[in-house]
Amino acid sequence: MESAQHKENGPDRSGADRIRLRSSPAGGNYVKVRARDFFATVDRSFCEADEFRELMSGIDERMESGQIIKDANNSRSTCVVRLRLGGHDVMIKRYNYKGLAHSLGRTIQGSRARYNWVWSQSLMRLGIPSPRPFAFVEMHWGPLVWKSYSLCEYVDARSLRQVLEQGHCGAGELTQVAEKVRRLLTLMAERKVTHGDLKMENILLRDDAAIIVDLDQVRIHRCGLTYRRRRRQDLATLRRYTREFPQLDAILDRMIGERLSRVSGK
Repeated sequence: MESAQHKENGPDRSGADRIRLRSSPAGGNYVKVRARDFFATVDRSFCEADEFRELMSGIDERMESGQIIKDANNSRSTCVVRLRLGGHDVMIKRYNYKGLAHSLGRTIQGSRARYNWVWSQSLMRLGIPSPRPFAFVEMHWGPLVWKSYSLCEYVDARSLRQVLEQGHCGAGELTQVAEKVRRLLTLMAERKVTHGDLKMENILLRDDAAIIVDLDQVRIHRCGLTYRRRRRQDLATLRRYTREFPQLDAILDRMIGERLSRVSGK
């Protein structure tokens, strides 16, 4: 399913996007790091090449000592932890090996960590709130990418679901929450950005704004038809989950219906 999604949306990417997927930025603020068993692109403000090689030594053991956000035992595909690395509060997401065919596909298409890095950079340029990316890493087994890692800043914020499940939101707070979500969705619409998996866990609520995470299925569209289709899918995904919380859903329904429909081209 994952490969089909990338294949389906491939033609909508510009030539520049395809180049970035194959050779992420290096030089200037970024450095490429090569070792016997991995390739990485790293933000220099995070660390330099030699320091990063040291950080990657025994990375899985380091992750076991971190704060588990998503346990690999409960998810075959990913593991997410919070760690202190290089003086930074870092969230590391490991995309696990799922067999030879999957590894071959990821070698050809680019790893999910690489996609996450590319779209994180693009969202930063567009001013859409998302965690600051520090690095991506592709581990190699011979010529094959067999697992990958995405490193970004840890955002100390609760997800939309966590906020709602605490069960103490009054009408005023619900309106503020909905307004943050509306502003995020409006900004994405203005930039013709879609997320691809816009569930409540992938929207974090800071004091000042809502931000999106889990970015490897993000797309920036040139084709209006493809954008409108994926925009509808994003909104349908979000509303499928917000309907568990009728009060918020009713507020979002009014906001989306009155404001976002014009921007999103419905």
